[in-house]
Amino acid sequence: MRTALHDAALFSVSLAEEYETAEQQAEDEARVTSGEIVNLAESWGPYQGREVGAERIRAWLEQVKSHQEQRLLFKILKALQVVSSLQIRHSLREAHALVARQIAPFISEKRTDRRKDVAVTWVDGEGKSGNQYATLYAEENKIWTKALLPADGFERALNRYEEQASCSVCAVVIVDDFIGSGRSLSSNIEQFLEKNASFLRERHIVLLVVALTATPRGEHRVRETLSKLPIDADLKVLHPMGKSSLAFAEGGTLWNSEEELGRAKELCQRIGQRVYKNAPLGFDDQGALLVFPDTVPNNTLPLIHSSASGHEPWQALFSRPKN
Repeated sequence: MRTALHDAALFSVSLAEEYETAEQQAEDEARVTSGEIVNLAESWGPYQGREVGAERIRAWLEQVKSHQEQRLLFKILKALQVVSSLQIRHSLREAHALVARQIAPFISEKRTDRRKDVAVTWVDGEGKSGNQYATLYAEENKIWTKALLPADGFERALNRYEEQASCSVCAVVIVDDFIGSGRSLSSNIEQFLEKNASFLRERHIVLLVVALTATPRGEHRVRETLSKLPIDADLKVLHPMGKSSLAFAEGGTLWNSEEELGRAKELCQRIGQRVYKNAPLGFDDQGALLVFPDTVPNNTLPLIHSSASGHEPWQALFSRPKN
């Protein structure tokens, strides 16, 4: 005779089989195809001079075993902005077009003429990206290379430069690549102005901060800082980061549901704890999805740029250089 206990056992077995079948179907449907990976690899430019090929992407994905988790990571890679050197150069020309609207026009009589009334500097210290991008900014916009002036001892360097150039500087441009939280750039600008605000104001020199891209939070912080300065200052952001470039932004469109977002965030935190313990979702928990040609901001998800050895190893896809 069948008993209630027997029926319950049969029902439990049936449910388990249905769950196992549904789980296997979900696994099969989530599998990232070779074609998807090849298309993604072909859409990216080189990183540190080397192509990031399909085999490398596949190997990176397969560091997690389930196809469903690999699909979550692949969604992150598809949303990743891998900026090329050509895009950067084009953006720096765009930036100067915005800067030029606020200063006197430059009249070039010969191809070799260079603008001398704009000084270009950087405030993140020597050996950082600011120096590199300030140099590119001057190169792309036909600004005299001698107008590249370090922030340290800036007033003295500017006075010496004007004597050499036989002209007066009307604007100082601070160049940066990325504004993440905005804390570092705001602090560096404040330190720069502690030493230089008085003479910039007396000389009626405009201060213009140029950034290739910025998170909404970072842009807001820097604009607040500039608004409190006792000089004429402005910020130009070429390509503000939208929610699609932040993995877990509130109201973002990367994930199909709150449940999927939760699974993706848990996965990124779990791996992030292994590779970047103090900030598993990136500095300031921003979860940015951004890669430059030679480096990766520390606001970007660490599982993309950092590695770990030991019991649970992890290999970065875009290894971030150590300063």
